Amino acid sequence: MNWVTLFVFYRPAVIDGIAGHVEQTAEDGLAWFRDLCRALDVRGLSAFGMTRADVPALVERAKAASSMRANPIALTDGELAEIAERSL
Repeated sequence: MNWVTLFVFYRPAVIDGIAGHVEQTAEDGLAWFRDLCRALDVRGLSAFGMTRADVPALVERAKAASSMRANPIALTDGELAEIAERSL
């Protein structure tokens, strides 16, 4: 089972575990997710050969993707580039 399947399959329990506790913060949720990624050995895009030089083309392709049309918040080129660079 890959990490995506694992997350989707257990998502209700994960959401309840994170959001169901008043004392949990957004930072706690991010820390939990980072720990999960480490535990599941989720690699960055650089592990698949992507470099900073590829970011502009990725941004252009992302803006044209149908999945971006459903996003309730329009992301700027700079925001998309930052996301891509942080995913390296």
